[in-house]
Amino acid sequence: MNGRGGARALGYAGAASLLLAVGFAWCAAAGIGEWDESWFLQIVARVRAGEVLYREVFFGATPLALGLGVAASSLFGLEVAAIKAARVACFVASALLACRLPRS
Repeated sequence: MNGRGGARALGYAGAASLLLAVGFAWCAAAGIGEWDESWFLQIVARVRAGEVLYREVFFGATPLALGLGVAASSLFGLEVAAIKAARVACFVASALLACRLPRS
């Protein structure tokens, strides 16, 4: 890796750190969305308990968000904070990918 590649990687790491900090601060300031977040957490708990998605559990979207929610809750516990952390991580990954695309 040459000097430019190292500087670029350092820039991405700095941007990711800044976006993570801003994202977590925004989520903390927003508090808990009583309807959406509690409902989503209940769906995650039901799927983790073994209920089958779309047969036993209604979820009006594609299963990617639910899969990420189940993975986050498996790592960090069945908490709203885990769901918020997954949301912030998806935001940061999307933002970094969007910055990378014009350079490709």
